[in-house]
Amino acid sequence: MSESENESNIEEALLKKNDENCPGCIIERLKHTDSAIPFKLLFSVWIVVLSAALPISSLFPFLYFMIRDFNIAKGEEDIGYYAGFVGSAFMFGRALTSVLWGVIADRYGRKPVIMFGIGAVVIFNILFGLSTNFWMAVSMRFLLGSLCGILGPMRAYASEVCRKEYQALGMSIISTSWGVGLVIGPALGGFFAQIQQRSTPDRLDWLEFTPEKLGWQRLGPETPGDVKGRKIPNRRWCRPESTGSGRKSTDRHWSRSAS
Repeated sequence: MSESENESNIEEALLKKNDENCPGCIIERLKHTDSAIPFKLLFSVWIVVLSAALPISSLFPFLYFMIRDFNIAKGEEDIGYYAGFVGSAFMFGRALTSVLWGVIADRYGRKPVIMFGIGAVVIFNILFGLSTNFWMAVSMRFLLGSLCGILGPMRAYASEVCRKEYQALGMSIISTSWGVGLVIGPALGGFFAQIQQRSTPDRLDWLEFTPEKLGWQRLGPETPGDVKGRKIPNRRWCRPESTGSGRKSTDRHWSRSAS
C-alpha cells in the first residue's frame, strides 16, 4: 500500500469517526469540509504568541532603574552586571524546559499546555513587577521562562489547523506575531518606565490637563484682595470673584475663572 493510499484511509477513518471529545477529529473534519484559510484559528494563534513574546523584552527599558532601586549594586558601573542576570533568567528557564513542554503537549494535548502557559505569563509577569529585591526579580523571570512553554506547541498547532497549502501561512503568522511582540514590548516598557515621576501634579502638561488649558486662573502677588484679611498666597487657584466675597480658599481649592 502506497503512502498516499495510507493517508487517504486515515483521513476517511477520521471523517467517519463521530467523537465530539476528540479535538484532532474535529480539526480534521474542519479541514476537509472547509477549504478556506482558518482566519479565526490563526488570529487566536497570533494573540497567544504575542502574549508570550511581550514579556521577553518589555523589561529592558526600565531594568536599569529597577536594579538601581534594589540597592544591590555597589556603584553605577555594577548595575549592568546585575541587570544581565535578570535579563537572561527568562531565556535560561525556557532553554531548560522547552523540550519537556513539547513532550507534555504531545502526550496530553496542546490546549492544556497553552492555557497553563498563558496563566504563567499573567501571574509571574505581575509578580515580577511587584518584586521588592534582586533575587525575587531573578526568580520570577526564571519561573516565567520555565513555565511558559507556548512557542513549540503553538507552532505544532498552527501546522495542524491549516491545510497543507496554508501551513506556510500558519508558520509566518507565528513569526510575525513574535516580531510584533518584540517591538511592542520595549515600547510599552519604555512608556510606563518611571511614569510616577512624569505624571506628578507639577507636570500636568504631560496629560494635557494644565489649569490654564482648563480655563483656570492663577492668583499671584499682584492680584488685589484677600480672604477675610488673609493674603492669598502665590501658586493658589480660585475664582477671581470669590476673593472679595468672604469665601475661604485652601491650598487645594480649584475653580474656573468667570467667563
